[in-house]
This record gives sequence, C-alpha cells and structure tokens, in this order.
Amino acid sequence: MTIYIWSEIMQLYEANSPLPELFRNGSAVTVGSFDGPHAGHNILFNAVMNASESFGYAPGIITFMEPLSGLKYSDSYTGNLATLSQRLSVYEKKGFLFAVVIDFSCDFARIEGSKFISILLKACGMKFIAEGRDFHFGYRGGCGMTDIIKSSEKNFFTAVFPEPELYNNERISSSLIRKCILSGDLSSAGYMLEHPYALDCTSLPRTVSENAFIFRRNAVKQVLPPENTYDVFAITPDKRIRTRLEVGSQTLRLWEPSDNADPRIRAIEFI
Repeated sequence: MTIYIWSEIMQLYEANSPLPELFRNGSAVTVGSFDGPHAGHNILFNAVMNASESFGYAPGIITFMEPLSGLKYSDSYTGNLATLSQRLSVYEKKGFLFAVVIDFSCDFARIEGSKFISILLKACGMKFIAEGRDFHFGYRGGCGMTDIIKSSEKNFFTAVFPEPELYNNERISSSLIRKCILSGDLSSAGYMLEHPYALDCTSLPRTVSENAFIFRRNAVKQVLPPENTYDVFAITPDKRIRTRLEVGSQTLRLWEPSDNADPRIRAIEFI
C-alpha cells in the first residue's frame, strides 16, 4: 500500500504533470478518521472495493494521523480505539492500494469543501466516493451529503451514501465502541470491531518489576476499560501468549507470560 502525506497530494494538485500511474484509471475513495476500524466502516470500505473491482479504480483511504474527535474535543476525549499503525495495517489487509494521511492543521481546517473535492479530483483522479450520511468536511464542516451529490453531478464522479450498520438498534460508531470499552463491555466492542480489542505496545515504554511488564497509563493513547484484571493475549511477532493485564489508576501491569518473558510484545489483546 502506498502512503501519501497531504503535502504530497497538494504537490500533485498544483503540478501540471500527468497523474502517477496508480491514479491513471481513476480512484475510488472514502474519507474519515476510521478509528477502529469497525463494522460500520466496512459498509464504506466494501462500496469502495466494489467500485474498484467494477471499473478498475485504485481503492484508497483519505484519513488523519489522529482521530478528529480527539482533536476537537480533547478535554473530554477518552482515547483512540487504534493507533495509526494498527489502522494502516487493517486498510492494507482489506486491499486498499493507497492511503492519504493528513496531519490536521489550521491551514488544512480552512480548506473549503468544494476545494477539497477539487484536490481529490485533480491529484488522485477521484471517480467514486463513499461516505456516511452525516459526514461533513471542509471549513467548519460546511460540505455535507447534499453538497457532495451536487458536486458529483457537476464534476462527473459517483457519490454513494450507504445505510448505516446497526448494533442493538444503534448506529455502529467509534463513539459507541468507546462507551462499551469504558463500561467494560469488551464483548460488544469486539463484535463491532470484528476482532478482539487490542492495545498497541510497539512504542510504549515499559519496565520490568515483580514478574510483570509495567506501562505508564498516561503513555497509552488508546481508550482503556475500567480498573480491573483482565485475561489477555500478549502478542509477539511469532506467538500469542495467554496472561493477565491489570489496569490500575497509574499503571498497566502485564503479568510475565508463564513460558518466558518476551520483551518483543507488540500488542495486548483482550479475550
């Protein structure tokens, strides 16, 4: 999967040179934070993949380094569902050929919705876009479903807005999954994520104490369940080791796996 940063997309937009080979037949995209990702996102992902298979478009994700809700509501935000590394890994496994990763900034926030669409049309050869019905982008969220449809008619691309996926009569969303994790309902969270909830440990500093790996809670950007001890798998590059994770007020204590203490632990997966 080819990964672009926003400045590279802007260079393509401002240049008069031909599109990169990847975009020569057009692209099909979806735009969003896609924190999880989860079953609700799959409705959009599948629409992009179906268009790509039908028309030969390059399937792509337009996303952000950090979920936008964490940037907009930092005081009340409870944490991410996944790190950028975890999200990119999921996108690649689903078959996306490219991802555009945006480091949200004041300059980016001032881009009008119509210009954002123009950038995707010119720089990525966008021919198809799939979005949620409540999706908004552009300056102050001024561009929504009605505006995208009008633009698609004017600029000859296809825009679809699939029905949302529900769980217990609620729309599946990253916010709903966070609420489940915060309440300790890891089963519902895993169902909506379509895999067990997992903490990415690859960049977390750790110490070893009393037969356990210790992580500082304030270093973890992902949402955490209530303080308790949980059955988990410690995931290394070559094995899954069953053990326990104690979530405390200041630290996370991963009890040393019974067969060996492996400092290469990459993730902690809740059972």
